[in-house]
Amino acid sequence: MEPLITHWGVEYYGSKTLLWNGRPVAGIDIKGFEDRDNGPDKSLKAGLEFGHPNPGERRLRLLAEWYNGFDPRGQFYNNRVEYYGLGTFLGF
Repeated sequence: MEPLITHWGVEYYGSKTLLWNGRPVAGIDIKGFEDRDNGPDKSLKAGLEFGHPNPGERRLRLLAEWYNGFDPRGQFYNNRVEYYGLGTFLGF
């Protein structure tokens, strides 16, 4: 039998503009595995979104991110990592 996996997340899209006419956005993603003893993998991103708020329209996101868990790239599955970062994301 395969080990039990739980996976959930929440996203927030603000409607009011803040700094430089950007809307706040945030998201959290948590994934737990039955066969791992040291807690779930956690990812958090938050920042500002610029552009049209409707899906399918172009927009730009400036986000800060935090990750704590097993290496998400798969090659080093047994290594736990923690990192912080800043990112620019384009949506079409």
